[in-house]
Amino acid sequence: MSDLVFQQKFVMNAIMEVFKVDVLYVEVLELVMHIIVENVFNKKRIEMDVLKLQIWDLLKQIYFMKERNTDLKKDDYQLYIINMVHIPHLIVGAGPVGLILGHYFKRFNIPFQIFEKQSFLSAHPSAHYLNMRTMEILDELNIQLPLENIQHFSNYVYLRRIGETPLNSTSQLIDYKQYSYTSYAHLPQSLFVQYVQQGIRDKIQLNKEIKKIEFKDKIIKVNDDITCDYLYGCDGLNGFVRDYLKIKLIGNRDLQRFLNIHFISKQLVNRLEQYNSMLSFIYNSDITAVIIKHRIEDGTFAIQIPLDLLTGKTDIQEIQHIKQDHVLIKNLINKTLLNQINDIEIKSVGFWRMGAVYAEQYYKNNCILVGDACHGMPPAGGFGMNTGIQDAQNLAYKIKEQKNLLYYQQERQQIAQDNIETALKYYKKSLDIAKSFTFDINKLKIYQSYMKNVPDFLYQAGVRIGGSLIEFDPIYKRLKYFLKRKQVLNTIQEIQEIKVVNWHHQL
Repeated sequence: MSDLVFQQKFVMNAIMEVFKVDVLYVEVLELVMHIIVENVFNKKRIEMDVLKLQIWDLLKQIYFMKERNTDLKKDDYQLYIINMVHIPHLIVGAGPVGLILGHYFKRFNIPFQIFEKQSFLSAHPSAHYLNMRTMEILDELNIQLPLENIQHFSNYVYLRRIGETPLNSTSQLIDYKQYSYTSYAHLPQSLFVQYVQQGIRDKIQLNKEIKKIEFKDKIIKVNDDITCDYLYGCDGLNGFVRDYLKIKLIGNRDLQRFLNIHFISKQLVNRLEQYNSMLSFIYNSDITAVIIKHRIEDGTFAIQIPLDLLTGKTDIQEIQHIKQDHVLIKNLINKTLLNQINDIEIKSVGFWRMGAVYAEQYYKNNCILVGDACHGMPPAGGFGMNTGIQDAQNLAYKIKEQKNLLYYQQERQQIAQDNIETALKYYKKSLDIAKSFTFDINKLKIYQSYMKNVPDFLYQAGVRIGGSLIEFDPIYKRLKYFLKRKQVLNTIQEIQEIKVVNWHHQL
């Protein structure tokens, strides 16, 4: 018999002896562990610490099972011990929200693990705006980020094409000093998670997908081999936890659908230098899009293109082929520029649907939803990730203080509703601006219902011709610009006012 098999059998026999003790106290467990280690493994002192930890974990699991599942039989215990791992607090999802929650648990000495189904942390830049409240949270956790000068991301510009004079530009550098000691910041989510994972990397397990959740008394059983006291769904709006719990979403989950392209280009960094823009809204006869400047240092960008304006179709299954056509993708990017660039490196292409929703309830049977798992909102205003990070802080303090989780739901659900309402105002204002520069997107959606059988090339040609009539008619263009300019400026001013009011409301 090998040493390993002998050790396993001996430990099992010792554990089975523990079941003879009617009242199981920690002192008894310590005594059993001491006897096992000192009398059996004294010849293997190199492995002593490892063995102690393994045995101690097994005995603790028996203790938990005996205390909370008194109806279990002896054979049930043995099955649990052989296969089970007990994690008091299990976080599902290693995105920004799950990582911040993990940092708070570490700070409060709350035992936890984070499971991430992917083999890597987020690679897509996704969210990028960090508001003052989030920066205060990062400061509280002593998390340092490699932030670039915010002056380079200070404007929103509205253009026909990059390289032309903007149709309009507005600064986002609003003085918030009366509200916070911090300043807002800009960092792509892909880089954010790489830095935030530091300090808790040993608590993150990659390639760990949750496929099943069961409940027995106060214990949550996950995937047949894990138990936990609390499970935190930080796995996003399309994640497993909320869906498995059958918690409904309230609101509109499908406002608009987009093609989302993540790419690298140092040449584009140079082209945008004159604008100092975080967001560049492009409206011309070839394309309607928004370009997000994520990182100057390595030239990281994302471009989002409304599917209804690009193809006339919104069924993602019908246009999956676009994702693999990198020649087409590069051509789309170049349509936003006056003069083309040739150093575009495509990193990823995907589709996403924008919604405005929140979960009907934030917890069920000690399973708690956090971040995008319990709300989704338009990106306008940058509320999504910030709301999620602030959910995590609120929840962590309530877990630490053992407060009723109903308070977490009441407080954070209301904040989500307020932020969704504000983000929708931003979104509708952006549609007003788009209407001022080009055409009414809502009317275009009505036309699409009559154009389902029109070939793609005819639809796209019609959009180009219609856009050209506006763009290249000098008289109409001048009249349109001057007649609408006041409306656009008023719209932008309203957005600025909404920002200040909403920030003050959340303090």
